[in-house]
Amino acid sequence: MIMESSKYLYQSNISGLMPHQELSYEDKKKLENLSKLSKLFIERVRPTKTEILNINKYSSELIDRLKKVLPENVEITLAGSTAHGTQVKGSSDIDIFMLFPRSSNERAMEEEAIKLSKNIVREKEGEKYEIKYAEHPYLKLINESKNITADIVPAFKIGNAKELITAVDRTPLHNKFIASHLSKEMKDDVRLLKYFLKMNKIYGAESKTHSFSGYECEILVYFYGSFPNTIMGLSNIKLPLVIDVKNRKFLEDDSRTEYIKRLNSNFIIIDPTDPNRNVAASTSPDSLAKIILISRRLLSNPTEYNLLGMHGKSSFRSIREMLKNYNLSIYAISINVSKEIHEDTLWPQIIKLENQLSSEFLKFGFNPIISLDGIERNKAYLSFIFEKTTKSINLLKGPEVFINGGAEKFYEKHRELGEVFIRGYNLYAIEKSKLHTPIEVLNELNINGKIKIKDMKEGSEIKIFTEKNIPKEMDSIILKNFIDKTTL
Repeated sequence: MIMESSKYLYQSNISGLMPHQELSYEDKKKLENLSKLSKLFIERVRPTKTEILNINKYSSELIDRLKKVLPENVEITLAGSTAHGTQVKGSSDIDIFMLFPRSSNERAMEEEAIKLSKNIVREKEGEKYEIKYAEHPYLKLINESKNITADIVPAFKIGNAKELITAVDRTPLHNKFIASHLSKEMKDDVRLLKYFLKMNKIYGAESKTHSFSGYECEILVYFYGSFPNTIMGLSNIKLPLVIDVKNRKFLEDDSRTEYIKRLNSNFIIIDPTDPNRNVAASTSPDSLAKIILISRRLLSNPTEYNLLGMHGKSSFRSIREMLKNYNLSIYAISINVSKEIHEDTLWPQIIKLENQLSSEFLKFGFNPIISLDGIERNKAYLSFIFEKTTKSINLLKGPEVFINGGAEKFYEKHRELGEVFIRGYNLYAIEKSKLHTPIEVLNELNINGKIKIKDMKEGSEIKIFTEKNIPKEMDSIILKNFIDKTTL
């Protein structure tokens, strides 16, 4: 049953927002003002009739081609924002799922899906394809003349979440829920929410962004009822928060505690098609904090400037200029990566290496002020910004004296190398630094083979840079990432 968006108004509560309660006069005025702004922007984000016609026509054409090559027991379904009617103007992505019987062997299914998908690509008409890797390998069809890409993804056909074999099998269940629960007005509000998040650099659940997925946006608008109500809801989030979308309520007390323990998160949006899945699992604390902050800003002052996230202007023309202004140093790494590997596979490896290197810096007394990462032209980039300093000593924190044996071992290990003293209940040791600058740490780690990721290009060289020799193209990437990360 499709709900009318105007029925759902919310107000602040200790755990977020509670439905069906009277709004204060001030909150009503905020919602009215934001609603006026929303109406002005709907036309900007809603695709034109021609756009919708063209992408629907091409989707149908691809589905017809697949029907001719796939076995009769494989069902084909359109998914994602094109199927849901929530795509943003200018978006030209198509998601087509091939649903194989649950009895199929997974590896055999993947091989058959890729083989048959290749058969529908018409290279003579300018189409080309790439094989990408996520949970299953899948085919990305690229039509540059139409400016459209289509992901053709294999999955297993299921009737409910209990029959799940792989994560992507849920997608048709999401289709059914959105089709039966989002009104026409809500779909436009989803478009506006996606646009708002995109402009503020927190849209997408990919490993790169760890932000808000398209389905998450759809679920939030359904739960809160409209774009203005969603913004009010997000602006008032207090953790822990568990949203029961299916029953349109916030969980409290024991039921909330049980979900927090089971799904190991303090921000949970229960998937209405699968009670064991958190739709917000990929949303990082950084992204959640940012959406709370920018939602408050937009609600308090609903202007085009705040809706579009126009806070990313910088007076710095290069990363060197920024470093000089703040008296900072930067050290960067570039790694050649395999072009066949999907970015969603590479990003977790890059983030893991970033965290490992940050830990290594801390061991030698260097605490990065900020770290930045990126993938560009088959290269992975990592950079670390520090206060300009050199280290002559390291302060090592040891165990509390109550730990029998541990305190003695720490004392014996460090007393001949430096000074040992007590602060509070802990032992500390002062030792001469073996490495005096972050670049020395990086060079040492590189020599010992500790700077690497799984999908490095075979035989590639790790390159390490300081601000003096960072290549021009890398400078611009780092500056952009710095501005994005420090823009709120």
